Amino acid sequence: MARSSNPRLFPVEDMEKLRVKCIQCGKEWEKESWIAWGPNDISSSLCGACFVAVASPLIHRKQLLEGNFDCFGKAEGYCDQPLCKYRKWCLERENVASHHPLSLSQQPLAGVCTP
Repeated sequence: MARSSNPRLFPVEDMEKLRVKCIQCGKEWEKESWIAWGPNDISSSLCGACFVAVASPLIHRKQLLEGNFDCFGKAEGYCDQPLCKYRKWCLERENVASHHPLSLSQQPLAGVCTP
């Protein structure tokens, strides 16, 4: 049976697991993939905590240019900047331990990120 190029037509049970390793702290996790990976295949990325550590200075500069405070990652559950592009992500990242903008399903398997 030929598969469609539309991933929504693939049955969820056909998903494969791909190992991913953070290039900064070494934390490893799995993510679902339509590609059949071998047992020794591993991809690299940044875990959620390392991504935030790397992206925060850039986001702070953009916040200032947009007329907001440079407060990304410092909200602690409250934000009074309703027009900030990063507000939702900043507030949500506190509730999701390893939030990554590419996929909320990429949860770490082990390790502690220390950027």
